[in-house]
Amino acid sequence: MRFHIAIKNILSSPVRLKVARFLLTHEAPMSEREIASILKISHMSINRAMTELAEVNFVYYKTIGNAHVWVVNQKSFAYQAINGIVNAIDSCPSPLSEGSAINPFWFYC
Repeated sequence: MRFHIAIKNILSSPVRLKVARFLLTHEAPMSEREIASILKISHMSINRAMTELAEVNFVYYKTIGNAHVWVVNQKSFAYQAINGIVNAIDSCPSPLSEGSAINPFWFYC
């Protein structure tokens, strides 16, 4: 487990952000190939993303038969931090929404 990685560096990749957002909304344990088929991303990209998310203790895997299923570690600090960041990102208005013309500082959300 690595402690010196900033959470913003973990979520800087669009794939890792998409995977983290998916895992926060789907609590069922899933294999990398299941996640890849749902998100329409290659399983190797999912593998790299899951490995990096596991390094900060956001997820861990269980072995069931010959497959590794990934589970979100809800007791970790990384879970609290990533969940807060993803919720903040989701609550920001889109720059193309109606309110963006009124608020020129939408990118500070």
